[in-house]
Amino acid sequence: MELASDLYETFEWKNLHPLIRADLATIVEGSRRGANIELFKLEKQSVSFFLEQKNSLDKWLKYSGFEYTNRRDDYYISSDKDLLYELSKGEIKPGEFLGYPKCCIKNFEEGCKKYLEGKGKGPAVNFWLQAKKEKEKGELEPVLEYAFHMPCSTKCINSIEYTGLQVEAIKEKNKEAAKALREYNLRLMENFAKRF
Repeated sequence: MELASDLYETFEWKNLHPLIRADLATIVEGSRRGANIELFKLEKQSVSFFLEQKNSLDKWLKYSGFEYTNRRDDYYISSDKDLLYELSKGEIKPGEFLGYPKCCIKNFEEGCKKYLEGKGKGPAVNFWLQAKKEKEKGELEPVLEYAFHMPCSTKCINSIEYTGLQVEAIKEKNKEAAKALREYNLRLMENFAKRF
């Protein structure tokens, strides 16, 4: 894809944090129609780093031609203007916009509700604790180490297939981004295991 190779060669692209590039590469390569960049999370690192990333992302998005909305540094980006419109009007949920498996969206919503009611640890903690146990036994599906979402279980075929498509989209041309995504998820796994 000619456009994709051009997008990967810009100064702004190269300046973006690898985790941001991992998310964006999936829409550049067409493996999903929407991405969410929660840029506000970068403020924790430093204000100057956050501002640098915001500036690079804004410039890259203008160059890319992708549609996007930005609410308080929470970016929703798509190759499909209608999909972005449906999200903005509440016709679809963020998980649907991002192409997550329906079973995982449902599990996440129910898990968050239980957590808020004081009836559990939450879907992210539950998933990563189970993933840690399986990884220690050598039973974790390796592709799940690259998940952009919270799978409903470590055995969810829909999540394994979905994540496989995303990994394929980023690994070939964005090895550093793929590596950063995996390392980020493995840190989550270890942190949750220590805290819970």
